[in-house]
Amino acid sequence: MEKLKGCEVYFPIRDVGVDLLVAKAEKHIGIQVKESRYYIGHRWKSGHVGHSWHQIKEVKFQKNRGKVDFYVFLTYLPVLEEHKISRFDNKFLIVPSPELEKRVTVKDAGKKRIELRKGKAKAGDQAVFQCGRNVLRGKIVRRDEGNLLTLLQSLNFKQIIPTAHSIEEAEAYIKKLYGTTNGTFTAYQFALSR
Repeated sequence: MEKLKGCEVYFPIRDVGVDLLVAKAEKHIGIQVKESRYYIGHRWKSGHVGHSWHQIKEVKFQKNRGKVDFYVFLTYLPVLEEHKISRFDNKFLIVPSPELEKRVTVKDAGKKRIELRKGKAKAGDQAVFQCGRNVLRGKIVRRDEGNLLTLLQSLNFKQIIPTAHSIEEAEAYIKKLYGTTNGTFTAYQFALSR
């Protein structure tokens, strides 16, 4: 706190979406802190041992857009001495909100119910594709063919691009994938296989 010269740090009395408010003159920054202990015991494929668990629910993340400027991920790392934990070191990761929004993937791939592809509809009744790190399999229950904007307006765009907040964001995302929004697109609606 000594490094914040000329700043005042406030702790809200009730939950207003930020844990800390840093103010200097007319400017302020909202900070959300997410804490987790570091859990030792699991060896990952990469070779490292352990993990921490920080969670941000999408509803709260969206609700706090514009309020939270930075997310601070605080991990309590156990320090082992003489076969027991003697204390915890604090490890911080500070991420600006816009950067975090760019980097997060949709963990709940179950929200995705429509796969969109450029071109005319293909035959078959099975869908297999990747959503973030998840491979999804399902039975195609409906096909819709047409121009992109019509499909996004007539279907639930959140089921096509779960991270999009608007039709315009979904359209921009699809343009990055295909390089264009012109031509025929097909929306494959599917039911996930379990």
